Amino acid sequence: MVRPWTGPWIIVQKGTKNWYKLRNALTDAPLANSVHANRLKRFVDPSDTFQNTVENAKKRIIED
Repeated sequence: MVRPWTGPWIIVQKGTKNWYKLRNALTDAPLANSVHANRLKRFVDPSDTFQNTVENAKKRIIED
C-alpha cells in the first residue's frame, strides 16, 4: 500500500490565496514549490492514541 501523503511538514509562510511554503519537520529541508491548502492534511502522530490524549488532558486539568 502506498501512502498518498508525505511529511510531516511545517508551514513556514502563508502566501496569497491559500498557498503555503513548507519545510520538512525531520530534515529541515525546504520544499521547492509552494503548496495549495487543498493539498494539505493535518499530521496525526500514530503514537498519539485516544488513551494518551485522554490521559494528557486529565494531567492538564489536574495541573491547572
